[in-house]
Amino acid sequence: MLNLVIKGGVICVDQDTGLTTNPFLLESKLEESKFTVHWYLNNELVGTGPNHNATKAGDYRVETVKLTVDNGVDCNYAPTIVVVEASIPKFEVRFLTEEFVDVYAIEVHTIEQGLGEYLYAIDSGPFQSSNQFENVIPGEYTITIRDVSEICNDFRLNFVAIKYPKFFTPNNDGKNDTWNITDLKNDSNAVIKIFTRFGKLITIIKPNGIGWDGVNKNGLTGHSNDYWFLLSYTKNGDIKTYRNHFSLLRK
Repeated sequence: MLNLVIKGGVICVDQDTGLTTNPFLLESKLEESKFTVHWYLNNELVGTGPNHNATKAGDYRVETVKLTVDNGVDCNYAPTIVVVEASIPKFEVRFLTEEFVDVYAIEVHTIEQGLGEYLYAIDSGPFQSSNQFENVIPGEYTITIRDVSEICNDFRLNFVAIKYPKFFTPNNDGKNDTWNITDLKNDSNAVIKIFTRFGKLITIIKPNGIGWDGVNKNGLTGHSNDYWFLLSYTKNGDIKTYRNHFSLLRK
C-alpha cells in the first residue's frame, strides 16, 4: 500500500462578498495515466483529477482508483484533507497627529484580523514590519499591506494627509491666485465657508472647484486681511468640521 499524503491548507475568503480570492491547490502527486483521483467535500463529488483547486473550506476526502494492471504498489487509499478558511482582514488608516499639520504620523489599524502576518509600505517605499509611519508630509498616499504567509493577496489603502494654504495672493500672476483645500477634491461632501474676521459670510466653495479668487459673493474685492474658514468634510464615513484662518495678501 502506497502511503498517500496530501497536504491541507488555507483559502482566503472576502467577508463582504463570500467569494474566495485565493484558493488552495490540493495535490495528490499521482500520475493521471495510472490513477483516477476523485475529490469529495461533504460526501459530494467536487472534482476528478490528480489535483483539485479548493475554493471552499471543509474536510475533503480523496478516493483513488488504480488504472494499470501490474504488480506495482496499490493506492486505493482514502485520506481526509482539511482545508480551512481565512477571512480577508480589514484595515483603516488612523492619524496619530492632529489633522492639518505640516508633518503627520499615521498608523495602519486592523479592524478585523486575518490569519496572516503583515508587512507595510507607503507608496513605492520599502516594506516594514511596523504598522506606523512618521514624517509624512501632506499629500495623497497609498499604503500596501502584504500578507507574509501569502494566504491572501496584497491589500491597498488610499489616504490623504490634508493641508490648507496659509495665504494666497490674487494678483493674476499665475501663482497662488486662488485659495482652496484641494487635498479634499475627491470628497464630494466637502464644503468650505469663508468668513471675515467679524463672522460675516463671504462665499462658499467646493474643494473640487477653482477656489476663492478674493472676490466676495457681492462682487466686491476683498482687502489684505485674515479670513476664517469652516470646512465640512468626510472622515472614515463620518462628517467632520474644522475651523481655522488664512491670509489674503495683495501685492
